[in-house]
Amino acid sequence: MAAMMLCTCSGDQSKFEEMPQSPESLATRDFSASASCSRTGNRETTPDDSQVNEVESDLRETLSLNYEEARALLGRLEYQRGNFDAALQVLQGIDIRSLKPRMTTAITESAKPRVSPRSSRRKTSQVNGMLVHMSMHSVSLLLEAILLKAKSLESLGRVTDAAEECRTIIDIVESAWPSGVPEGTSEECKLIDMFHSALEYLPNLWMRSGCFEEAIIAYRRALARPWNLDSQRSANLQKDLAVTLLYCGIEVKSTQEFNQQQNMEVWKSTPYDKVKSLHKLEMEAWLDLASIYTKLESWHDSNICLYKAESINSFNSKCWHVKGLILEAQSLHQEALSAFSFSLSINPDYAPSMVCMAGILRNLGGKSLPIARTFLRNAIRLEPTNHKAWLGLGLVSKSEGLPLEAADCFKAAYELRELSPIQDFSEQLPILLH
Repeated sequence: MAAMMLCTCSGDQSKFEEMPQSPESLATRDFSASASCSRTGNRETTPDDSQVNEVESDLRETLSLNYEEARALLGRLEYQRGNFDAALQVLQGIDIRSLKPRMTTAITESAKPRVSPRSSRRKTSQVNGMLVHMSMHSVSLLLEAILLKAKSLESLGRVTDAAEECRTIIDIVESAWPSGVPEGTSEECKLIDMFHSALEYLPNLWMRSGCFEEAIIAYRRALARPWNLDSQRSANLQKDLAVTLLYCGIEVKSTQEFNQQQNMEVWKSTPYDKVKSLHKLEMEAWLDLASIYTKLESWHDSNICLYKAESINSFNSKCWHVKGLILEAQSLHQEALSAFSFSLSINPDYAPSMVCMAGILRNLGGKSLPIARTFLRNAIRLEPTNHKAWLGLGLVSKSEGLPLEAADCFKAAYELRELSPIQDFSEQLPILLH
């Protein structure tokens, strides 16, 4: 029945008849029927009316249904019927790798101002039978196909493969929107819904497959850009990340490969850069968590996280910088100054510590103001787009009675803050960890 619908609803039966009918497609249909019967016995496997109507609606919207979109719809039906093997076999026939450039372009173009109908018709002209422009409906349909393929793989026990598929969705959207979801994008957009689902789904898949480092990366990837996540979704992701950092894999001092072998020969055969990269990842994770607990004024927890980071590498600028932040948050200003100074002794060009030192010196006032100004100017020289440095310089200028200079600095800080595409996820509030 699904095949008949594809022919009658496409509006151009001749196109569909010219489509190559591979033995695989016929085998898929036969396989679906036999597999569902063998698994479910007397259970009814015919899709209900709402499922069929949903497919018909999608078909009417897709005026030029192509081979990949047809497979996406058929794969959806098989998945809804619980035939995960058949759904996977259908969806594997979609060549997402070759479609990725067109999908990325379509998503990018969707955020641009609409062109005139005549110009739009020129864009959707065909070259060798293939549409040059892909509609957002088609993109959403294909993203859904990738997500359903991942869920089918998970249902069949292939969790790592499912994670790799799910990551494809994030790769495509992130390539199209490197600075996050553009302003004016409809929250009701099906593409956004698919993307948000993938952002939540991916770290869970990595966790289930035991790839804790990949899970941490996936969590940070979901929280690093303005993806228009609702407050509950964002809070859940941050809470899950905190739990992951605390309980799932950070205590381990080696990768799974090392744990499986449990002997020093593996360490000897592993390149030094790989080991160094792993400890750096573990240390960054603890420092990020320490920053989160500092903002929650949970000093005990933040100090535990800092201790974990220092146990990996105590001679590190960021470790001492985070220690300074914890002390400053408790109004221990002199101790904080010492921590920031030690951070700069390790790396004299570490701009975040310069900015924080300047903030404490500015509050002290008097003769400390010129020193604060020097730190801030050095920070701006190193990082010209550091909006915190410009804000601090504006506050110092205001304290020194230089209102015009202060206004210029405030303006620069505001503009840079608005243009900043990537934010430290530990700065995103509110967050719920309890």
